[in-house]
Amino acid sequence: MHFKSFVFVVLGFFLITNHLSVVSKQPFLGFTGALVARELPKAPKGFVLDESKILTLEQVKRLNTISAQLKSQTKIDFALVFLDHLDGEPIEEVAVTLFEAWGLGDHLENTGLLFLVAPQEKKVRIEVGYGLEGVFPDAKLGAILDEAVLPYFIKGNIAAGALSGYQRLLVELAKDYPFSVDGADMQAY
Repeated sequence: MHFKSFVFVVLGFFLITNHLSVVSKQPFLGFTGALVARELPKAPKGFVLDESKILTLEQVKRLNTISAQLKSQTKIDFALVFLDHLDGEPIEEVAVTLFEAWGLGDHLENTGLLFLVAPQEKKVRIEVGYGLEGVFPDAKLGAILDEAVLPYFIKGNIAAGALSGYQRLLVELAKDYPFSVDGADMQAY
């Protein structure tokens, strides 16, 4: 599977000031040993895996419903993942491994989207399939993280940051892939 990797590693996002966001434009060509120290998490029954118990059960249910509606209307798989730990593995490799192992996105159009948060390591990453790279260039992903996610993470509110980022990603998707959630047109947001 080919994809352009977007790396947004945030070191110390719990600090109130001085966060660092690093962007890499280097493509990943495949599995390079990520998750050797831990067992690969199984794909969730829905679209949300919350090992860290960041979200409420109601939030998980709602996000699963939204992602299911997105998939049924656009063929886009949008997964939100909170991992307890990365076991020293680079978040880039963990994201690529999960993306490939779970088979995110339409296999012909490569329209997967993975939003990965590792709260203990203070890292976040958005992995985008090639089919969505036009929707999500590096600058747009950086802006989403800087404006919608990191302000909450810096204050220690991981759930609010993840939900805000999830919503912003949906709004951007709706510009190129019109869809509705419970009858409400997402392009209106």
